[in-house]
Amino acid sequence: MEKWKRYSLGIVLFSIIVVGISCSNKVGLNNDNILLIVSNKYIFVDSVGNIVLKTNRYTYINHRFSNGLACVQSKDGLFGYIDTSGKEVIPCRYKNADSFSSSGLARVQSSDGLYGYVDTIGKEVIPCRYKEVDIFSSSGLARVQSSDGLYGYVDTIGKEVIPCRYKNAGIFSSSGLARVQSSVGLYGYVDTSGKEVIPCRYKNAGIFSSSGLAYVQSSDGLYGYVDTSGKEVIPCRYKNADSFSSSSGLARVQSSDGLYGYIDTSGKEVIPCRYKNADSFSSSGLARVHSTEGLYGYVDTSGKEVIPCRYKEVDSFSSSGLARVQSTEGLYGYVDTSGKEVINCIYKSFQMKGGSVSYNNITILFKDTVYYLAEKPNGKIDVYSATTNKLLFSF
Repeated sequence: MEKWKRYSLGIVLFSIIVVGISCSNKVGLNNDNILLIVSNKYIFVDSVGNIVLKTNRYTYINHRFSNGLACVQSKDGLFGYIDTSGKEVIPCRYKNADSFSSSGLARVQSSDGLYGYVDTIGKEVIPCRYKEVDIFSSSGLARVQSSDGLYGYVDTIGKEVIPCRYKNAGIFSSSGLARVQSSVGLYGYVDTSGKEVIPCRYKNAGIFSSSGLAYVQSSDGLYGYVDTSGKEVIPCRYKNADSFSSSSGLARVQSSDGLYGYIDTSGKEVIPCRYKNADSFSSSGLARVHSTEGLYGYVDTSGKEVIPCRYKEVDSFSSSGLARVQSTEGLYGYVDTSGKEVINCIYKSFQMKGGSVSYNNITILFKDTVYYLAEKPNGKIDVYSATTNKLLFSF
């Protein structure tokens, strides 16, 4: 039956295109409907092929209805909204407009360039008086920027819960706090009532991670971490600091002498600051580190150098579980996450290719969609499968 429905729909669509006028080939889905654009006409077709709406009044129709409405643009360039019957519920009078969000409101821009919000009956619940507005977040608030350039937050009835007094402001995170910057340039955090839970006293500040901590920079330029109550759980003693990773539970920090290591949420240096540089931990459970001697390797979350710093260059691990490495002699190979050289460092260059390769007027087609093309110093080529890492052949 399903097959017959698809067949019937195909016939109907073919008929619309052929009997109507030539189609522009722009097809998109609107929930259960299909939107066709045929010779500047917008045609909505249901799942059994019935035309439910056909109009040439608009130069643009958003093919996804939200809250029963779709944003449209009239021929004079202004935006409004139609319902599923094609009725223009909210007239085309806006310079710009977004789809309706889960808040039941949509962001609109008036002809004078200011922003506000309308509800589904077209009422400007929040008048167009703001220089910039965001969509409403799960906190029930939206960040807005006043005409004088300062930021605050409004609720869905238009009340400025947090007045526009901040030089900058972020969105509310799962912690229930948002980062704000005072008029003098210092950072702190507010809750959804507007209370400055953490006063604006920091030179810099991050977003709270799932660890419940955020990095902050003190007036003397050093970094530490605060919890959501504002307590400095980890004192400001680092030259630089990152947010805590949700996967590894660690954060990269830089000591006062410029070396990198990793700390846990208690502030313990799980991996001492002894590296010239270091990356965040990847999904492989390893992080690339750069020794003071200038060589690269990888550490795990316990600080063990699973792959010692003996390489001139290393890449991040790919989804295949391999990473390209370059020996001190300048030759390339691949290692796995245990440090085993799956492909020895004997190659001048190493490239990932797909489909086919041409070499010396010979074109080779591969069954493997992806393969490695490795060139030896003597110019000979080895070809490896990227799925099995086995040598296929040489030429």
